[in-house]
Amino acid sequence: MSAHREATPGRVVLYTLTAQDAAAIGELDPHTNQHRVGDVLPMLIVRVWSVGVNGQVFLDGPRTLWVTSRPEGDGPGTWAWPGRV
Repeated sequence: MSAHREATPGRVVLYTLTAQDAAAIGELDPHTNQHRVGDVLPMLIVRVWSVGVNGQVFLDGPRTLWVTSRPEGDGPGTWAWPGRV
């Protein structure tokens, strides 16, 4: 039996970085930027809209990246549910 999953504030999902995201991260901290296009990182959903979600993407370090109106999907700039184990 599969449970229906709904995007709601507080859920942690996986976000795939775009080129623009990677550039923004490099501007935040150019000396420790190890993030690249296509990297998949955890994201906390903060707000749900009809066109997507807003959230905080957790980087490998003390900073986060704010993203807005990101749809569910499987490519750069989208979020997906983590796999179940």
